[in-house]
Amino acid sequence: MTRARTLRGALRGGAQNDRPLVSRLTNTGIPADCCDWDARCWQRYLRRQGYNRMNMQTLEEIQNNEVVRKRLAKAMARDCFRNTKLEDYHAGVFPSSETGDYSDVKVVSPYGEIAWERLGRLSDEEMKVLMIDVVNHCYDFLTVLFGRFGDTIVGHLKQHDVLPQWNDPKRSEPFTAAGA
Repeated sequence: MTRARTLRGALRGGAQNDRPLVSRLTNTGIPADCCDWDARCWQRYLRRQGYNRMNMQTLEEIQNNEVVRKRLAKAMARDCFRNTKLEDYHAGVFPSSETGDYSDVKVVSPYGEIAWERLGRLSDEEMKVLMIDVVNHCYDFLTVLFGRFGDTIVGHLKQHDVLPQWNDPKRSEPFTAAGA
């Protein structure tokens, strides 16, 4: 995957909204053919429009605006986890269950049957590949967020939930206990 495609992927809206996030902004005058642009085209265009790097006001918006943080978290989950090798692993055939709890599903191997609830879903090698891909996507996402597109992305998230069909995130126990 090329660097330009990766950066553009970090701005994508996912399966539900496959136009880049920046192109969905209202009143920006972004050309209709923008979906075909690579990252360098976006950088030149946004620089001409006055966008440069994320400013302190935008950073404070992320820090102080819970709605923006929740929307950003959903965008990060989509762009950094869902749209990764996980999709390849998820694309296989999934068994059906008459009982609904999969207690009636077994996997047959040369060494015997394995109950569905005891079956590992990812091998160590698959997990390693997945985590490398997720880390790379996180790096790209953060590079774009704290780079030239940051103000644009945060400004858009203030106005629009790019994944309204997803549940809003909730704080997880280890982080709330630590006072973060």
